[in-house]
Amino acid sequence: MNMTRTQAQLNDVRARTIRQCKEAHITNPLCGATALKLYGSEFPFTDEPDTFHVMVRDASHRRRAPHVKAHTWKQLEPADILYTEGLQVLSPEATAVTLAGQLDIMQQVMLLEAMVRNQLFTFPMFADYAHKRTFHGKKRTLAALKLYQAGSASMTETALRLELNRRGIPRLSLNYVVPNVWYPNGAPSHSTLRSLR
Repeated sequence: MNMTRTQAQLNDVRARTIRQCKEAHITNPLCGATALKLYGSEFPFTDEPDTFHVMVRDASHRRRAPHVKAHTWKQLEPADILYTEGLQVLSPEATAVTLAGQLDIMQQVMLLEAMVRNQLFTFPMFADYAHKRTFHGKKRTLAALKLYQAGSASMTETALRLELNRRGIPRLSLNYVVPNVWYPNGAPSHSTLRSLR
């Protein structure tokens, strides 16, 4: 998915995904990219647009169906499943942790910051959930928590900040207001990133 999609585009994807899931009579809880589309969130990885991702507790609950990819999480609990628009979907926290095994640390930070920015959960809520649950990729998720920084305006900004950090530039201030610089309309000028050193 394009990381720079506008909110209107994300809303269109959400509406289309809801319609497609209902038409396909999806009965298992939706997860992964499908859940993120339902939540109207961007995500830092590509997805097969015609595939519905669902979660089951064990392989015996998998049902073969066209365009449906079943994932297994033995730790799935009833509280991890929400209902939206008449569809079962993993909670935002469960969606994030069950993607952890597929994502590198940078992608996990990008997803975490996007989900906080989209008000799907708060950072403390997710950190508490991640520490308490068992899931594949937990070690990377706990490492990603340490790299989280509030205030990122986009996934592209998060990716840039992480890459600069990786290359030795220290922690950055996000959306820094540049002193004594204004746009013609009088609005203050912002720098996306500024070193705190």
